[in-house]
Amino acid sequence: MVTALPYYQDSATLPGRLLSQFVNNNAALTYLGWLPFAAPLTINGMCYAARTEQLRAWGGFAALLQQLTDDLAIATLVRERGGRLRQSVAPVAMRTAMPDLASYARQMHRWMLFASILLRRQTVGVRSAIGVLQGLPPLLLLALLVCACVQASWPALAWELGTVLLRALLLCLVQWRVSGAVRHRPLLSVVAECLQPLHLLHAALVRTIRWRTRRYRVLPDGRFRAD
Repeated sequence: MVTALPYYQDSATLPGRLLSQFVNNNAALTYLGWLPFAAPLTINGMCYAARTEQLRAWGGFAALLQQLTDDLAIATLVRERGGRLRQSVAPVAMRTAMPDLASYARQMHRWMLFASILLRRQTVGVRSAIGVLQGLPPLLLLALLVCACVQASWPALAWELGTVLLRALLLCLVQWRVSGAVRHRPLLSVVAECLQPLHLLHAALVRTIRWRTRRYRVLPDGRFRAD
């Protein structure tokens, strides 16, 4: 099974642009950063492909009807049936309608909750590596901004501004390399990253999600029940 690399196009709304920056900040690191060390842990559920006859041989989607995290469930099914996952660098453009901040918060809650299910299935070593690669940068950025407010000296501000500019440059280079365009929005990118720990905390404390018109209680194994 082959999966593509998502990037989000700019939205007309502020919540939509926040979501875009979250994806564009993290997609390459999430899906490509792990490949030098190990096989992909999951797939990008927004775009993947498999041969029809092979999918039928794996049992199709029938075995996944009780799973809410469809991307992780499909990846697990493929591996259990002896298949392999391949992460390509082919970019795929995405856009999700985000009319208001409540919609953005619900979307981030779902994604973080699904990510926590993935983490729970990994070894301690893998969880630690993911924590360093993806959990540490938002915390360091938050700490940097707090220091900028507390210690407002010119040398400190210059060092902090330089760090933020270096981060922006690296993100622009990665986005250009991956999708052929720079999709970085400096202020929204920083805001989206600083909000990540809050979204993760929300997912850790609240296991019930709202999906369209229904509410679901997400169980630790990825199954669900309607509330």
